[in-house]
Parts: sequence; C-alpha cells; structure tokens
Amino acid sequence: MRSKRLPIDFVLVMVTIYTTARLGLAGSMTSNTEQLLNHSPLTIRQYIEDYRQFWL
Repeated sequence: MRSKRLPIDFVLVMVTIYTTARLGLAGSMTSNTEQLLNHSPLTIRQYIEDYRQFWL
C-alpha cells in the first residue's frame, strides 16, 4: 500500500483491521448495537438497498 503512495494513517488502519480479522478477534457478535439503538441494526442487504443511489 505504501508503494501506491497511500497515506500512512490509512495503511495503519487497514493493517489493524486485517490483523484483527486474521487473528480471529472479530469473530464474535454482540448485542451492543441493538442496545444502543433500541432496535435491531440494519442488515448489509437493507443498508445497500436503502443507500442504493450512493452505490451506483
């Protein structure tokens, strides 16, 4: 990523996200979002449908 001249802060965030997933630390689900919002979070499908105009 650095060879593509991406900003170092972006590279560090991407490395952190990748490492977290690679180590299996992102494998569990919690109900924190639902508790904070007082309703179920959107599914990725619903989010994409709701914001379709921004994806195209």
